[in-house]
Amino acid sequence: MKAFLSLTRFDNSLFASSAVIVSGILSRDLTGLQIDYVIGVVVILVLSMATFAINDYYDYKADKTNNRVDRPLVQGLTKRKSALLLGLVLFIAAFMVSLFLNRVTSLFVVVHFPLLFLYSYFKRILLLKNVIVAYGFAAVVVFGSIISDTTLEPLVVYFAVMAFIVGLAVEIMIDIADVEGDERTGVITLPVRFSRRGAAEISVVLYMIIVVLDPLPFFVKIDSALYRDIMFFVLIMVPVISYVLVSASLLKNHSVTNILKLKGRIISIMQFGTLAYVIGVLI
Repeated sequence: MKAFLSLTRFDNSLFASSAVIVSGILSRDLTGLQIDYVIGVVVILVLSMATFAINDYYDYKADKTNNRVDRPLVQGLTKRKSALLLGLVLFIAAFMVSLFLNRVTSLFVVVHFPLLFLYSYFKRILLLKNVIVAYGFAAVVVFGSIISDTTLEPLVVYFAVMAFIVGLAVEIMIDIADVEGDERTGVITLPVRFSRRGAAEISVVLYMIIVVLDPLPFFVKIDSALYRDIMFFVLIMVPVISYVLVSASLLKNHSVTNILKLKGRIISIMQFGTLAYVIGVLI
């Protein structure tokens, strides 16, 4: 069970699936206990678990070189073939469950499938791997909005764009910790092509964009509920300040230990920022 939870990053997958609920709230499509949103959460949860399992299968050599003892395959808790098989089974399960929703959501799952296998080739192309993962951050938000209808509300689009930017920043930051393994396995990342410092600076620029975008709905009428909402502004300033602190730490210290620590902090910051938007819309 420990290997399964670690391989599928159950906690991260659960966080990803919660974006379905968040998107439903931001779009005002979710107004109570709706079975289609319950199904949507299950689809994204299982699909995310499949993605993490297959990702570990492809990244095994690099993870082993980087001594990523937080990875179950590196620890020897399970075999690579088992990870691949699990990923395939979970994907099929996600697709089957998605059939209970509309055709657009099922198509979303189908489109996601080839990306899992093309990932190993894309990661040898500068930035493309990062863009694919960042797309995953944004796609989940969009998915949550098209469960009950195919209309994308302005706030959902805005939130999806921010999710993409944060996802890209996080992936570039994580690449700094994986640079040794990536160099040996031929993976072309920003820190490999340029330097750890250069990659950190690019990641920080992206975080600073979020620092500007996060509170913007308070000043610009993207959504009437958030516009001039003092409670939203106070809440959203917590992640804004946190992003600045993380950026300062990243520029100062590029060590693997610090990168992994900052990754955990970013996840918490994202969760709080998401909560600020949800509270702003609901109250």
